Amino acid sequence: MNTHRMVMMTGLFTAVVLATAAAMALSSEPMGLPGMEAGELLRCMDQSSATVRTGRLLVRFEIANPKVQPPSITTIEYELAFDGVRVREEERAHWVYPGGQAEEGSSEVLTVFDGERVLQVRPPDLSSARVAAPADLRELERYVGLGAADALIKWPLRAAVQHQDAIGSYVQTWCDEPLQVAGQQRVGELSCYLIEVPPAVRDGISHLKQYLWVAPDKGCAVAKYQFNTPDGRVVNEVQEWMEPLPGFHLPKVATRTGYVQEKGGGEKIAIVGRSEVLSAQFNIALPDSLFHVDLPKDATVTPFDAEPLLAGRGG
Repeated sequence: MNTHRMVMMTGLFTAVVLATAAAMALSSEPMGLPGMEAGELLRCMDQSSATVRTGRLLVRFEIANPKVQPPSITTIEYELAFDGVRVREEERAHWVYPGGQAEEGSSEVLTVFDGERVLQVRPPDLSSARVAAPADLRELERYVGLGAADALIKWPLRAAVQHQDAIGSYVQTWCDEPLQVAGQQRVGELSCYLIEVPPAVRDGISHLKQYLWVAPDKGCAVAKYQFNTPDGRVVNEVQEWMEPLPGFHLPKVATRTGYVQEKGGGEKIAIVGRSEVLSAQFNIALPDSLFHVDLPKDATVTPFDAEPLLAGRGG
């Protein structure tokens, strides 16, 4: 394993630990924000994400396991383009597992929805492909959508890319009762409203308590998100912002930290991740060629089984 990789892995772990330590020192005092109901904040989220119609962006996701030193790391770059119906997504993964026998590898997958069917191949080999014909545009969630990248980056784009409910409407489905604002807290330099989502069962799955910190100064974007697990918690937090459209604020850098409870009552870091938007353009014209793949005449085409070719979808 080369020295550059080791430095990058150690740097990822250190940066997330420092950011997490700062985040844990949140003030619980009111921030002086005007009173707002959770429903107003959720509608504000929807309105902000509705400004996005087309786009092209490049996102890098890195996840490290600090249980080994230097930590193992997986890096995935997602290059995404969408025009309101059609979607193109390229995933390029690279992983390094240090230890007695260092293991390193890479993989690439291209998924294109041309408006009628989903086609997936492994460049540069186009001799075989998988294909599916979604009955509804909402089924695109199964095939595209920035995979393992941070939820705080994916959520504002879910309506435009996957044709799902916008983020505010989506959050409201997490609970059968209207959500409530539990207070105000600061996340970094931002004054935020704290929304607590009580435990609930969705799609047959039990979910423990969840928390969202909503930043009104960032178009009601979610600055921090936490969900509890049976043995710990996972915290997603924005470290840096960008404003690619007037009034539309997207996380540029977001971190995800998983904690597990220890027998003595404390907790330790189990996994750390970092997502960064390397480039982003929205509401631009995109060439038709982006949404077309020329397969060889003798290519083998098989039905899509909805299982990703790269590990890490969702999350």
